[in-house]
Amino acid sequence: MKTTILAICLSALVLNSNVQDVESPWQSLSVREQTVVATVPKDRRWLVTYNKQEPRLSAFGESFSLRVGDSITLSERHSSYTFTPRFVPHPPGLECVHVFDARSFGGGTKRSTSFFPVQ
Repeated sequence: MKTTILAICLSALVLNSNVQDVESPWQSLSVREQTVVATVPKDRRWLVTYNKQEPRLSAFGESFSLRVGDSITLSERHSSYTFTPRFVPHPPGLECVHVFDARSFGGGTKRSTSFFPVQ
């Protein structure tokens, strides 16, 4: 009973959070010509779907080159982040659609968007 109440409270807190409050999943973002280069941290791995290819596990510290029209999805547990590059208006960076799925523990799903600029 206590576990169920805790799970419900936790899911309510998470579902009310905003993706802009979440830190970027990227170690670094940079721009080379018309390409955003995004690198995952060296201590974390993600399930990656790049341009609708078969999902695979990322390497530690792996970099991805994203051009206009590309997309990449990073997934883990109950969250997925889908990124597409944006170059105009400035600054360049990655548009993000975040989906949090709490259905497995009694919640719903929440979709939000944000933008991670190249620093």
